[in-house]
Amino acid sequence: MTDNEILDSIYCDAADGMTMLINSYADLVYKVVYDVLSDVGTQEDIQDCVCDAFEAFFNNIDDADLSRGSIKGFLGVIARRRAINLRFT
Repeated sequence: MTDNEILDSIYCDAADGMTMLINSYADLVYKVVYDVLSDVGTQEDIQDCVCDAFEAFFNNIDDADLSRGSIKGFLGVIARRRAINLRFT
């Protein structure tokens, strides 16, 4: 599934599109968050942060400009920033 197909799917049917996004990128987001939080956070903290990252992506979907990068990159940056913010709170 391409990034364009995922974005189109989210715009057409948010629930189905987000399911596709999560199925495609959950492992990546989990790894990014885990790398930042594994030594200071609980498993629940990590899972909450993963969910927050996907929610932030959805809330900022209009900023996902595929001419400047991929969903993978955009979502990875969101996940890392969320995890870093959580780490230092």
